[in-house]
Amino acid sequence: MLKEQRLDCLDRCLQELKPEQRDLIVEYYADDRRQKIERRRDLATRLGITMNALGIRAFRIRDGLMACVESCRQRRRQI
Repeated sequence: MLKEQRLDCLDRCLQELKPEQRDLIVEYYADDRRQKIERRRDLATRLGITMNALGIRAFRIRDGLMACVESCRQRRRQI
């Protein structure tokens, strides 16, 4: 139940992002290990930014998502 609630809140919060932010964060966390590194390198190249700048963007988006998910969960507890 808790996992389903968190996933539902995450889906809602992802939909609230701008499309380019949503695409970035979903692609940033796709794949595992070596594929993840290559995907992130390609993503940074496409965006014309460094890997460090990409990491900072992803961190900011993730930070906002985490706050949104927690807020969503708090609202559901009050219902």
